[in-house]
Amino acid sequence: MNVASLSLLFWSLVEVHSQTFPYVSFMGQTLANNSYVDISEVGRPEDGGESVRCITDLSTCCSGGQGIHRGDWYFPDGTRLNFAGDGGNIYEFRAAQRVDLHRTNNANSSTGIYRCDIPTNAVHGDNDISVRDTVYVGLYTASGGDISISGDLTFDSDELTLTCISTGGPATTVTWTRDSITVTQGTETVLNGTETANYTHTLTIATAGNYTCIVSNNKPSSASATITVTGPEAPAGVTAVQDGPTSILVSWCTSSNATGYTISYTGGGSSGSETVSGGDTNSYTLTAGLTNGRTYTLSIVATSNNLASDTVTVMAVGLVPGQPTASLNSTTATTIFLSWSVPSGSVVDEYVIQWTRDTSVGCSDEDAGSATITATSHTIPDLEEDSRYTITVTASNGAGSSEVSNTVTAMTEEAAPSAPPSPVSVMVESTTSITVQWGSVPCIHQNGDITGYSVQYGVMESGITETVTVNGASTTQTTISGLMSSTTYTIRVAAVNNQLIGTYSSAENELTEVAVPVLTVESTTATSISLSWTSAGAEGVSYEVEWQRDTSVGCTDEDTDSTTITGGSMTSYNITGLEEDSRYAVTVTASNSLGDETSNQITPMTMVSRPTSAPMSVTSSSTSSSTITVVWGEVPCADQNGAITGYSVQYGVMGSGNTQTMTVNGADMTQTTIENLMSSTTYSIEVAAVNGAGTGEYSEPKKSTDTS
Repeated sequence: MNVASLSLLFWSLVEVHSQTFPYVSFMGQTLANNSYVDISEVGRPEDGGESVRCITDLSTCCSGGQGIHRGDWYFPDGTRLNFAGDGGNIYEFRAAQRVDLHRTNNANSSTGIYRCDIPTNAVHGDNDISVRDTVYVGLYTASGGDISISGDLTFDSDELTLTCISTGGPATTVTWTRDSITVTQGTETVLNGTETANYTHTLTIATAGNYTCIVSNNKPSSASATITVTGPEAPAGVTAVQDGPTSILVSWCTSSNATGYTISYTGGGSSGSETVSGGDTNSYTLTAGLTNGRTYTLSIVATSNNLASDTVTVMAVGLVPGQPTASLNSTTATTIFLSWSVPSGSVVDEYVIQWTRDTSVGCSDEDAGSATITATSHTIPDLEEDSRYTITVTASNGAGSSEVSNTVTAMTEEAAPSAPPSPVSVMVESTTSITVQWGSVPCIHQNGDITGYSVQYGVMESGITETVTVNGASTTQTTISGLMSSTTYTIRVAAVNNQLIGTYSSAENELTEVAVPVLTVESTTATSISLSWTSAGAEGVSYEVEWQRDTSVGCTDEDTDSTTITGGSMTSYNITGLEEDSRYAVTVTASNSLGDETSNQITPMTMVSRPTSAPMSVTSSSTSSSTITVVWGEVPCADQNGAITGYSVQYGVMGSGNTQTMTVNGADMTQTTIENLMSSTTYSIEVAAVNGAGTGEYSEPKKSTDTS
């Protein structure tokens, strides 16, 4: 039997056995417990079939192996199978370290879940045994063992239970989810399961949501159903504020579907809850059990139909905090790190740190600031180097602010320049160069003697990639060369002192000019010209392709047009809809926000094509019983598509489907006579112009009748 056939026989996951006893095997493969097997594939070995084997570690054997009790197979109804030789369509047979389940060919209807009980020890006889282990296997037809959900899920609002009824093969796994998150999962083994049985699965819930019941077995077969349990929405806009020495006012927006609310609190060494009736209530004052000066965590849920909403938690506070005690921890060139504490029992929402620079040291610029945080330590950033600061801390909560802390004095360290030169300006010089100019660094940010400047630049999309060093404190400009055309560069400048390179200026972006594109023709057809040109720049470039027909060649009709192409990466274009056999003057103009540049002019010629319309004013008349004279006018100039060299006249008896062609050479020929025709016969006549590319469109058929 090939692998494909085996995959049809086993409806459950087949895995390599790890020698854990007992287990079930079929056709040499280990089956997972509660697996399913096609009953039609189970048979006696002597009939060429395969038995389902319950493998055990009980190896004691005696003569013939008939008297050793290594296990028993049981029908789905719980009765024990007959032993080999005792009769019956389904029977068992014991052998060394196993007990087999056999089926005769007429037992296809004996489907269901079979179990194999393994005794504690191998014993003689068929007496009752002490069961050590049990394994299960389902024998089903190809269509048996499938699971489906019978009807809709039901919700009992009094008991807060969900019920799911599955039909078909028993479910070995039942999973419940709430809003796609698993809330419970279990395994069920139904000993008396049949193909038509119903199985009931229940779940007790506490909150609303979208609940799904998923039932499955190892066939594999699965089914699912979903029900939405609607409860109240969680309260929104919840706030809690101190409403007195020992009271907290809780406010919220009313919740839809709510019939009441439960407010709980914890903190200050106590906890409790109070019930608020009425779904329209939107505030409540807590008083019982609260202590002044303590922090309380409050939560509120909306209730309805024995269901509760999600919990919303807020914080409330008590007394004003005590005075903080601040101390200095460390400093750097631009930061001061300090920490503080408040008296025990103080409840603090936030701390306000204030600092001021001592202008009597270093430059005279003012430098003051503040920060509001919730931690008990803070690093003050962005300070001036080599400067003295005085710092204080104030604590506050919902009731007010504390006294200002003691004053901390700290000196920052020396460092590189902490501000860039100002102002910085850039100016494009050409398609490949930009000039950069800058001012001085403010005194308070120099942090030493300025010795020069560092200019960094790079393509804006790629970031800074190059650096130019400019020596001398009095130098205030430089020109960057070797750039790409129509490319935006980002440029910044920093001052340099004896220590380090200072802070760079904000990036200045500048676009270089476009280059002159070089235009070439790639190919032509009768109605199109394919162009390409060199790139005029990397970004912000648009191209305008312009063309004009030379009216001194061919027809005199004007034909001028243009098109605009956006995007610097587009460097080709195919002009279509042109006149055949015509010369065009073509240019490309590249432009960006700074200006434009026009390419060289090229003058390609379109190719000849067959005339696209017939000669005008075609007429015919009988001049004798065997001749007809045909007269025609010119083909419109715009449709000639090249020099006309002659005409083609097709004629034939009307309705016969047979035609003959007469060629008339010469562009100036406007008539011909068709001879040797049949008298009293109507002919269909068409005329087409001919040029170097071939025969053009024929005119509408003209009827003409010979005179007899």
